[in-house]
Amino acid sequence: MTLDHLENYLKNFEEINQSSIISGRSNLQNFRKKNWDRFVKTGIPVQRRGNERWKYTNLKPLLDSFKLPSEKNDESFRFFLGSNIPIVENQILIVLVNGKFSKILSSNFQNVKGVSLTTLNDSMFDIEQFYKNSKSNQDPFISLNYAFLNDVIKINIEKSNSHKVINVVNISVGDDSNKTINNPRVLILGEKEASFSLIETYIEISDSSSSHFSNCVTEIILEENSLLNHYRILLEQSNSFHIGNTRVYQFKGSELNSLSYSRSPQIGSNEIEVYLQGERSKCTVNGLYLTSGTQHMVNHISINHEKPNSESHQYFKGILSGKSRAIFSGKVFVEKDAQKTIADQKDLNLLLSRGAEIDTKPSLEIYADDVQCTHGATAGHVDEDTLFYLMSRGLDKKSATAILIKGFADEIINEILLDELKSFVQNDLGNILPELYFEG
Repeated sequence: MTLDHLENYLKNFEEINQSSIISGRSNLQNFRKKNWDRFVKTGIPVQRRGNERWKYTNLKPLLDSFKLPSEKNDESFRFFLGSNIPIVENQILIVLVNGKFSKILSSNFQNVKGVSLTTLNDSMFDIEQFYKNSKSNQDPFISLNYAFLNDVIKINIEKSNSHKVINVVNISVGDDSNKTINNPRVLILGEKEASFSLIETYIEISDSSSSHFSNCVTEIILEENSLLNHYRILLEQSNSFHIGNTRVYQFKGSELNSLSYSRSPQIGSNEIEVYLQGERSKCTVNGLYLTSGTQHMVNHISINHEKPNSESHQYFKGILSGKSRAIFSGKVFVEKDAQKTIADQKDLNLLLSRGAEIDTKPSLEIYADDVQCTHGATAGHVDEDTLFYLMSRGLDKKSATAILIKGFADEIINEILLDELKSFVQNDLGNILPELYFEG
């Protein structure tokens, strides 16, 4: 990858970094420059050969001329939010518009006992300390996110008598017919014995002539004996691009329950890496993804067991139609000292057409000798005998297929512990069920 291919990104970098010079934020300027240099070494990983991570995904559309969006903070978006995001009782609503915190659209975030919010513009924000807990990595999209950093949302959750619900909503808003890029960046710190739920919702406001590239990074740190129920809801449109990176670091006795629901954009990626860094830490990472037309969805889930007596579970389901394609890459890495590890992973896929394709690759890499680890994957079409049975009871083919699809999806959706969120996802699936049918 030469810099010629990155000319568009270079213009964006120079524009956003110039603002740091003007505002006197030299530390931010240096941080961006360091990550830009790291990004340039790889660029957008479009090569297929020797590129296992993106082997089955064509990222060349991301070389297009995406521009930084103009600043938007329109209170009229509030009506749009009311009908397009999950609303949970007493939730703390944090809204980002094109990656920047919107105070006028957010609510219930001030003076909440046990929860504190800071952003990049706050005087107490220390950019040097912000990433001290992060694993060093060379992921080009994370480096690009850091290089284009124009805001950061940092949320601390303390131990409390009540279970807090935080909904971080990322809105992508287009500029007429321009293609835009935004880079939301969120850090969540669950302090010792904290208990809370985090919903990440990704939506967009645009017309059919514009498209967006959302390059998102979320970092979650769970301190000793903390509990997080994490939900990632991807609802961006079919002509856009979404690269999502989530990093979770767990200390002793902490527990993560993560569930993602993804309606794929043109190219979508959901990458979750969990580092079980404390004894008796536990994580469950589940997901449901739907693709249609020529959409392309990637789920890359990596669980790293670093200490003894840790436990992890992965369970994903895909529903594919048209000529769409999905990739599931699930990995469990067990280090030498991580004895007594329990881990399992499973990926099941329902193919509704002969043109749909799934590449699934669960894998185990184990260096300890006292573990219980399993993995498996399947892909198949709607069972025609069951379909015939339902049709023999008076249902037409489309209705019968919808019942089977819903039954397949509900096993994941029923794991959502927030009733309002569960209803929201069920309604969203219900709205698209008429478009899904078995092309047998």
